[in-house]
Amino acid sequence: MTIKAPIADPVDIGKAASAAFLRLPDVPILFARRATRFAALAQGHPMGGFLQFMARLAEAQADAVRALKPGGLPDAAEIEEAKQAAMPPLGGDGLLDGPQWRDVLQAILRWVAVGGAPPATRQVIAELQAEAPEILDGRARAVLSGDVPDLSRGAAVFVAAALQVRWAVAASLLSADGFQQIDDGKRCPVCAQAPLVSVIGPAAEGQSTRYLHCRLCASAWNYVRIKCAACGSTEGIAYHAIEGSDGTVRAETCDKCHGYVKILSTEKEPTLDPMADDLASTGLDLMVAEAGWERPAPNPFLLTS
Repeated sequence: MTIKAPIADPVDIGKAASAAFLRLPDVPILFARRATRFAALAQGHPMGGFLQFMARLAEAQADAVRALKPGGLPDAAEIEEAKQAAMPPLGGDGLLDGPQWRDVLQAILRWVAVGGAPPATRQVIAELQAEAPEILDGRARAVLSGDVPDLSRGAAVFVAAALQVRWAVAASLLSADGFQQIDDGKRCPVCAQAPLVSVIGPAAEGQSTRYLHCRLCASAWNYVRIKCAACGSTEGIAYHAIEGSDGTVRAETCDKCHGYVKILSTEKEPTLDPMADDLASTGLDLMVAEAGWERPAPNPFLLTS
């Protein structure tokens, strides 16, 4: 595969649509739709086996939402105070307090195990099911920080899945009003995590509407187009796609910081899912990396930049 020449983006920097700043996750359909998209992408894909596993994991996440008991959120006053101070109310590791996230993890592990996982995966599941709460919490903090040892990456996939459910459910209970940009819009205003990808569209909201999607809580926040989501530069921005692709997934590269963030188009593919389409397009990551650009934040299911 080769990278196409940079694609000029026809939308001016100043034409960001007057869209809602923040979209909170729709948890009842989030993970079910993701599972469907993973399964569709797996058909005939070189990474089909992995994508089918991810479809199964997303199904487990959808089921595990029901295992999450209410509680453990900051109180209303703390949330409003955080908004006023342009601070993420779900930032840090506060949602690890109590058993809620571990209950979700165990529910996910049971679901995947019942589906007939391969021996290596069953071993990882058995180890996680037997681990003490403090060990699991340590794994969770490592995933949140992105500092996961190579030998722990198999377990980290399940931990990341459970954390996504915990944070997405918490985010869905908030009011989207009153949130502000943090770190010049380069971090999630809800939980302070880096964006997974950016998504353009749908066309009904204007072609210039762009949202960065959080890799943890699945919130999405409006971000100006033709602006680096890694460093904020508006200079030296270019767009690249795999030769022969339809441009649904491109890499927005920045010559100032030598970073890139993928940009996905719902105008070209209305059923896309940020997590699923990101993982299904790792070939683009490899090509862009070989050309000298670096991804500033990893996909939590790969934990490599």
